[in-house]
Amino acid sequence: MDLEPWGPLYHKRNQDGSLDNIAVVSGDIPSPHPKNGPSQTSTLHIPRDSDLDSDIPSVPTALIIAWGLILSSLTGDEVVGFDLLPCRGDYRDLGARSYHFLLKFGHCEWPREAATTGMDLGSASSEGLPQGMGDRPQTPPTRFRNALMIKQHSDAAGDSGSLESPPLGHVGKGEPADAFRADMFIAIQCDIGMTGIDVRCSFDPTFWARENIRMILLDLSRNFKEVMRCGRDDTPLTCLEGISPKGLDRVLRRNIIPTPPKMEACVHHRFQARCRQNPSALAIDAWDGQLTYAELDSLSSQLASRLVSSITICPRGFMGVLMEKSVWVPVAILAILKVGGALVLLDGSQPLQRLKIICAKTKSQLVLSSAHYREKANTLGPPVFLVEKNQSGLGQATENDGRPSFLEDHPQPQSQPQDTLYAVFTSGSTGEPKGAMVSHGAFCTMCGPQMAARSTTNVSPRVFQFAPHAFTISILDYLGTLLQGGCVCVPSEEELRNNMAGAIQGLSADIVTMTPSMHGCWILDRHLL
Repeated sequence: MDLEPWGPLYHKRNQDGSLDNIAVVSGDIPSPHPKNGPSQTSTLHIPRDSDLDSDIPSVPTALIIAWGLILSSLTGDEVVGFDLLPCRGDYRDLGARSYHFLLKFGHCEWPREAATTGMDLGSASSEGLPQGMGDRPQTPPTRFRNALMIKQHSDAAGDSGSLESPPLGHVGKGEPADAFRADMFIAIQCDIGMTGIDVRCSFDPTFWARENIRMILLDLSRNFKEVMRCGRDDTPLTCLEGISPKGLDRVLRRNIIPTPPKMEACVHHRFQARCRQNPSALAIDAWDGQLTYAELDSLSSQLASRLVSSITICPRGFMGVLMEKSVWVPVAILAILKVGGALVLLDGSQPLQRLKIICAKTKSQLVLSSAHYREKANTLGPPVFLVEKNQSGLGQATENDGRPSFLEDHPQPQSQPQDTLYAVFTSGSTGEPKGAMVSHGAFCTMCGPQMAARSTTNVSPRVFQFAPHAFTISILDYLGTLLQGGCVCVPSEEELRNNMAGAIQGLSADIVTMTPSMHGCWILDRHLL
């Protein structure tokens, strides 16, 4: 069967400027065999379009560049690597017959240049995979192991191929599968036929949601067509957008969330309602202590009383909290709300100038500080109130014995749902940090749906407080968890830096919110496997 119009695999530029054609080698990709269970597959058909027939870039070349663009988008790297597998039959042949192919997008704009650069960087066939993906000399880090197989003549009888090939037990010279990060393996097989391209992806469902794989395949199809168009029209690759139209439509449809009913309430009032419902439930489980809901209410009320008796509180004015992660942070937050103030969490690890700008912009009337950050707090401008048991005059936390609460003893000032709850600031990378204010009512309104999305299986979640205090998600970690009746699990700064997995396990946390990049690094290092 003659498929010549679909062209060669890629081109190699010679010193005289001519291009050598490197032919496609047929074969099958072994599927991942993760230790947590069998792999799954997802498929997509890219119909053949006569307008896309081209010699440069050829169809296989465009597929290579399209997959490289996917990897670059997923990892944020300019240089991406993947295995081109001309392997058939015995998986032990994989090392001796595979290419580790690299594409460098940061310094090439044209499809022809991308393919040539890939060949220059990838060199020739490797002699094996002795140390696993990412350990070869002069190979940039690969975030997850992945392979691309481009197969011709898939319509021919007896050459249908399969992604479900021999399991990944030992590869090459007796190397165990773990050396290859097999649990992160994604295998893409592209069967080029007369009617189009059948794309098949084999993946580990433990780490890759089927919906995410579907989005990857849609983007691969879109990238392929655009690379072909770019090559035909001599258009740079930089014109490619980051997501396919179908993929964008799926994202938009998945993120259609009904507007929750407006809730006219104040956060500290709702917290006290939780205290009445289950006063003995654990509210804070921190590295330096534990507090039940009743004890947290008692301590925050004592601190609020101290604030009222020590300084003149301006109703609805901002107060900063400059403290390391500890059991005292939620105590300080609730005390500020009980005296009618608005909160601004300050991250002590950030530059002093940034903290000064935030205090100035919010006109903070007070900074509640721990002893650790007392020196820095004294340079910010507002008066400093030290929050520490022995120095603030706080007594023992007690269960409610029927005495009036702080809010009942101090009816003024009364916060309203429209009053500001907290302010959060941008990074300031384009100038001074810019602030945004969130009201009590707005937080209470969005808190229910947000926490429901985070804890679909647990009505009383144990939430690991991972986010730095500079990020608004930390407010949801503290107040959102308490309003839901959960427990805030607070690690030490040392644990976050050096033993985060151990801290999560030690605190028995079942929810943690982190950035995708942190999650990716964490999974790759297998801290929790």
